Amino acid sequence: GVDAPAPADQLTRRETELTGYRAESEPKLAEAANTRRTLEQQLKDAMQSLGEMMRAGQALEARVSERDAQLKNQADLHRQQFECLPSSMLRCSRDGAVEQVNDAMAAMLGHRAPHKAKAVDFATAVFESPDDWRWLIERCVESGKTESLDTLWKRKDGVRIPVRLRAVPSPLGHIDVVAENLTPYRELEEKLRRSERMEAVGRLASEVASTCDKMLQDAGRDGYAWLSTVGDSPIRQQGEAFLNDITRAASFLRQLDVYSRTQSTSAGPVDLNRVVRNLMSVLRRVAGDDIEFVLPKHSSPVRVDVELDRVERILVNVAAYGRERMPF
Repeated sequence: GVDAPAPADQLTRRETELTGYRAESEPKLAEAANTRRTLEQQLKDAMQSLGEMMRAGQALEARVSERDAQLKNQADLHRQQFECLPSSMLRCSRDGAVEQVNDAMAAMLGHRAPHKAKAVDFATAVFESPDDWRWLIERCVESGKTESLDTLWKRKDGVRIPVRLRAVPSPLGHIDVVAENLTPYRELEEKLRRSERMEAVGRLASEVASTCDKMLQDAGRDGYAWLSTVGDSPIRQQGEAFLNDITRAASFLRQLDVYSRTQSTSAGPVDLNRVVRNLMSVLRRVAGDDIEFVLPKHSSPVRVDVELDRVERILVNVAAYGRERMPF
């Protein structure tokens, strides 16, 4: 048989093995301790960086919230300014859908509140011709510039009003449309036409009165010459009464001639080129924004003996009648 090892030998062998294990594990434990310290430092740095990032994020959120509040306040201010503008305005999308209407526009259309005017279908309920609305929006979108149009609108009560529309494209994608009621201008033009007609009637009345007065004066002279050949008889008395009536009628005609005769300026040499240049702003206003005026840069004076106010009136009437007959 084999003899069992002695307990002392086993203990010695175990001590030797433990010593070897200790010698092998101590460097690993030291390395693990170093790794732990390194990880703890990295974790500390990461926590510090995370804290700084969180504080920066909170500051950024505060700035974003402040900026959002500023934008909201600015948008509210712009909306209030838009609603309180004295000019009649509306804001629509590029497909013609109305997004916003101000108070002046609602009042022009006969509505009490802007939201009621916004709910109206402008193409069919407001425009006399529905194609005008689509034409104006499409032309503004295609050109990218301000476009204008003169058309007729229907108020809520059915009254037709002439308006001048200006569509302005916005960088934000919508289109602002400004409407100007042309009723006062049309009334002034009509008053001007009536005054011109009355002036023409007055000139005609003056000419008729002057001609009839001359004819009656000639008839009176011939009548008195005839009476000198007639003796005292009933025929003479009738002739004198008739001539007295002629004299009275002639005096009435002279009064009518004086009343209807207007004191006009004397004709003089007028440079027509200068007249047109001085009237350019007025003619542009009367003729409309779609009309382009082209004048030669250098031209010799065109002088004629005319009355200046009548020449200016003719030019304004030409522009007004042209716009009325050819609105597009």
